Amino acid sequence: MEKFKVLRQAGAGAGKTTGLVKDVKEYFFNHFSRQQSYPRIVVTTFTKKAAHEIKERIIRCAIEVGDAHFLRAASSQKSIVTTTIDGLCYDFLNRVRPNLNVIEQIELVSERFVQKEAMLQLKSLIGESRQKYDPSNADSFEFQELLEIYGYRGLVLHLLEYARQKIETPILRPLDIELHKIYLGRIVSVAVSQIEELLRLISPHLKESRYSKIQEHLLRAQVFLKKDLDSWTSKDQCEIEWLCTSSFRKSTKASDPDKLAIDEIIPELKKNVVILRNHLSKKDNSELFLRCNVLFDKLAQRFFEGWWNSRMISSQVSVSELAPLCLLASQKFPEALEEFRREVDLWIVDEFQDTNPLQMRIFNLWISDKSCVFVGDPQQSIYFFRGARREVFEGVKAEFKASQFKLETLSKNYRSQGRLVHVFNQIFSGLSAFTPMEPANKSGEGSTSDLHLEVCLDFSDEVLSIKSHIASLVASGASYEDIVILSRSNSDLVEIGRHLKLDKIPVFVHARKGFKRRREVKDLALFCRFLFEPENDIVLFGLLRSPWFHIEDTSFIALRKLWPKSDSLFDFLSRSLTSNEARLLDELLLLKFQELIRIYNIFLGSGLSSALYEFLQSRGVLSTSFAIDSTGVREANIWKIVHMLKDGSYKEASQLETLLDSILDRVEDRESDSDAPGLFETNRVQLMTIHASKGLQFEHVLVSRAGKGLRHQPDSLLPVDDKSGAYTLILKSEIDGEIVHNWITQSHAELKKASEKEEFSRFLYVALTRAKQSLWVTMSPSSKLIPEPPHHWKLGDHLDMSDLIKFSFEKSSWAETIIGSLSDYSREQARFHLALSAGEKLSKVWSSQQDGSSSLPSEEPAPELSDPEAPLLRAPESLFVSQRSEPERDDSFLNLSVSAFLNKDERESWQRKRVSTLGWLERLNARVFGNKVHRLMEILQKTESDPAHITQQLFESEDQYVLDALNYLFEQEEFPFVQLMKSGKAEFPFSFVHEGHLLSGAIDLCGFTDAGYWIVDYKTGDEAKVDKARKQLELYSEATSQIWKGSKCHLVAVYPFSKKCFRLNWHL
Repeated sequence: MEKFKVLRQAGAGAGKTTGLVKDVKEYFFNHFSRQQSYPRIVVTTFTKKAAHEIKERIIRCAIEVGDAHFLRAASSQKSIVTTTIDGLCYDFLNRVRPNLNVIEQIELVSERFVQKEAMLQLKSLIGESRQKYDPSNADSFEFQELLEIYGYRGLVLHLLEYARQKIETPILRPLDIELHKIYLGRIVSVAVSQIEELLRLISPHLKESRYSKIQEHLLRAQVFLKKDLDSWTSKDQCEIEWLCTSSFRKSTKASDPDKLAIDEIIPELKKNVVILRNHLSKKDNSELFLRCNVLFDKLAQRFFEGWWNSRMISSQVSVSELAPLCLLASQKFPEALEEFRREVDLWIVDEFQDTNPLQMRIFNLWISDKSCVFVGDPQQSIYFFRGARREVFEGVKAEFKASQFKLETLSKNYRSQGRLVHVFNQIFSGLSAFTPMEPANKSGEGSTSDLHLEVCLDFSDEVLSIKSHIASLVASGASYEDIVILSRSNSDLVEIGRHLKLDKIPVFVHARKGFKRRREVKDLALFCRFLFEPENDIVLFGLLRSPWFHIEDTSFIALRKLWPKSDSLFDFLSRSLTSNEARLLDELLLLKFQELIRIYNIFLGSGLSSALYEFLQSRGVLSTSFAIDSTGVREANIWKIVHMLKDGSYKEASQLETLLDSILDRVEDRESDSDAPGLFETNRVQLMTIHASKGLQFEHVLVSRAGKGLRHQPDSLLPVDDKSGAYTLILKSEIDGEIVHNWITQSHAELKKASEKEEFSRFLYVALTRAKQSLWVTMSPSSKLIPEPPHHWKLGDHLDMSDLIKFSFEKSSWAETIIGSLSDYSREQARFHLALSAGEKLSKVWSSQQDGSSSLPSEEPAPELSDPEAPLLRAPESLFVSQRSEPERDDSFLNLSVSAFLNKDERESWQRKRVSTLGWLERLNARVFGNKVHRLMEILQKTESDPAHITQQLFESEDQYVLDALNYLFEQEEFPFVQLMKSGKAEFPFSFVHEGHLLSGAIDLCGFTDAGYWIVDYKTGDEAKVDKARKQLELYSEATSQIWKGSKCHLVAVYPFSKKCFRLNWHL
């Protein structure tokens, strides 16, 4: 086949994945028709999740086409491969291991594990240097100064960074005296030229005292700067000192062209003179810098020589090492590289804008002259912190253009409504090399899709705004799963999710980090620690106090009086089981410890896996996790760590440190420190970071914290000048701890900040372009000094743009970006709608024009805000009290479940925040069973799943018992169960104020039929408590009164396992 190369720039919502699947399909059929064999197509993308999605799309396409060969190839990972660049590097490295006489396959480990390996090599190098130490010569240990400044750990981090940079920049060299002198000479040359230009420009204006004074100091500096650099002394600082002061600044009233030109040169000259002044005054610590750089380079070269050789043959490699090792292996073993090339017919690189320079070098080696398709959007490059560089995309684009390869641009947005696309174009028109999008869905330009900007007092007020907007969306017919809340930080998402859960809004927080800090993971790690170190008192104490054994502190207090200090807790309790001391100890403590001993003996006889499975089963860990978290994430996390333990060889681990390394430091990739995917995530508001949302789309997008400014990433440990390849260490001042800059660190920091600032705008672009129908952006000022509204501001007024600009948002925040992009228009066009909400909050809403143009809203009068107390016009997905209209809370205003409200004892227990241990496991098992029954009914109502299959999955051995109860529900005639399952709502959440309390819950099944409105409650307990069920259902009817008012409301309590049904009453 004729070979080809394509670079496709596909904007947000332009059908990038659809085009990619089409490329695969067309290439497959062309290749198969000509050669009667399956081609090998490799599709790489940025994350494993995206790779799985692409694979699914290709398989779906093959099913739709109906070709058996295409489906067989699509389902195979040998013909059509979808993976990540890290996955490919991993496979290639395993392929070349026989060339290194290494049999073991690579095992991926954490960065911390690699740092420990690097520490061993560093200590070996230091040890060799110390052996040459001469006590009579204090300077004979050459690395002493580096150790005093950076310490062992600091040096390890710098050496690892050097090893990586050396692969990317082969010409790497330290900033030494020679380079520093060359640089200073360049600065002097530029400064002299600037002075000469300034002298020429100010000569016509010498009658003005300002310019005559400037001339005087410029002439003085000019004479000094023309002297030889070697003759400079610190006393010469006074010759240029005035040019560094505030007196040498731009004029505030300049209008003459010469004066304007002067004002442009002054800041640049001042910047250069300050560098020279710092050198003269030794503020730049140049001597220490240069000395440390030379010493470090000597150490780093020795480290580099052995490091990659040892890593190449090591069976334990971190993810960050895969690409450097792969590049080295590709260069070292050309035969293996050529064989790898021959096996691939077509390369497709997705998310190409997130490729870093090192990965690009690998792609060039692998692809060579093969056919390839690069797909990406430089406007969505948001992985700068991982090394991604937008310049890689632009460089390949220029190369393809010069070589006359095919360049494609997909600029039609098929995702968002037309009016939103025009909004995006307006906001991001100032973005570097921005390519405007065209709306494919022009019919949507007359719909209600809007961009809403809500200005809040603070973050807590933003949460109230989000709650209110979710309520309005649900009331207008949106499902929870149509809504996503995006934020830049996990901590903000967790806080928002916590508040939404309090109002019984179903949410799912996609945590991207912190797997090792999850409670369930910590508990399992504690259990494993005990197995390997049973005599560790702290571990055993913590395990017995955990929810899985639940021994109260009073038992340990009594135990301490009998426990001899010479014994470990494990030995003392073991001896007590067979001695007279047992009668003096808490009976429950001994029973639980006896259970723990039983599991420990399983560990000794059968190993870790058997003991772990027994612990999970006998202590109810899995069923409890499902009861606590019905999404299944907690349970999935447990299975994830079990899988990690099962895959490793841990029987030989006898030390705690080894165990922790084995369990918590062995990770698969960058995504492994995140939660495992839950089983049940449907119909929940999704909360995720913007990075996690990339490639996804939602009907309604809410973006929080738009008032926060850019937070710059920490400076690189080893800044490198791209032109010269010179690098330098970073030093911090002993006085204030701030970084002391030299010319490399300064220029590197400036370039990095400029890149991060540009990426920050692209970050916002990714967030906003996830939306299909509507956007809601909340922002709070950096200060609570919010301008008071003038007397002419009132509800329903339009505000001038200048009013909005008065709010003090953080510098470079998204709020500034959005407002700034709109401020180019005249005040007549830039109008904002003001709403004064409860809590004295200012809310401004901007809705794009209905005609779909890219201009700002028209001057039509804004619609009146809806009354939060007004009845809803349609049956919503849920009902809950908006915090905006919620009464001011005090200690007596409690958020209770309906059951807790009806049960006085439970209310008192809740207020004391104590739970009795009596019958704890039995009650828990009953609750777990009830939760599973409710979950089963919800799944059957929302899907067309086979009841027998779902029941078997959830209940296993009890499935027939549950199926009999299901058959009763379908066959009984007391209430229209089948009709409600088809048209009603399952697990319908609500919240309302009753007798001074906020009652929250979920109705099992409700909905309308011709006979009226039905509220059904499933009961798995005793039908003798039907009176309590009646009161519970009456509260449900009160909570939903806005829906059924004017109709009959039927209340039904059904006991499917007793095969009894009670129609209790109805209201008119």
